[in-house]
Amino acid sequence: DWIARYRPVVRRIEKRLPPGSILLEIGANENGYGRFSGRRVVAVDIAPGHLRAARRCQEVLPVVADVAALPFAEGA
Repeated sequence: DWIARYRPVVRRIEKRLPPGSILLEIGANENGYGRFSGRRVVAVDIAPGHLRAARRCQEVLPVVADVAALPFAEGA
């Protein structure tokens, strides 16, 4: 069950994130962090189909990119 997998992870991460921050998730699918946290998430994947699946089930900003060459500023 996905909720059983994500609930402990979400709880630990949420304690450490400042209010209003946006999470970057590498590797997107329909069972991503945003689905279980309600937090704004930037989902990065090299496969557009994975990003489409993620958007069907959760609120994410999809970014097609390779994890070895992320299109974000240093320290973002």
